[in-house]
Amino acid sequence: MTSKEKETIGKAYTDEQGRLLNFIRKRVPDRIEAEDILQDVFYQLTIGFRDIERVENLTGWLYKVAYNRIIDRFRKKRPVTFSYRDHIASDDEGPLSLEDILPDPGNS
Repeated sequence: MTSKEKETIGKAYTDEQGRLLNFIRKRVPDRIEAEDILQDVFYQLTIGFRDIERVENLTGWLYKVAYNRIIDRFRKKRPVTFSYRDHIASDDEGPLSLEDILPDPGNS
C-alpha cells in the first residue's frame, strides 16, 4: 500500500468515522455491535482499496457497505425458541398449552 493510499484511507476514517457510527447506531441499538460493523466497513476499505480507487464517491461506498453489514447481521440472527415445558419441573402443571387442548392427530 502506497503512502497516498494510506493517506486517503486515514482521511476517510477521520472524516467519516463519527457520522458512519451514528448511521449504524440508528439501525443497531447495541453499541458494541455497531462498533464491530464500523470496524468491518473500514477493514473492507483497507483490503479492497485497489478496487475502490475506481469508485467515484468513497463516502457513498462506505455507507453502502455499512448498510449491507447491518442487513447481514440481522439475517444471521435467528429467533430463540422457548418452550414452557422445557423449564417446568415434573411435578408442576403450569399453564395449559394448545397441545394439551387439541386431540392427538395420531389417534384419529
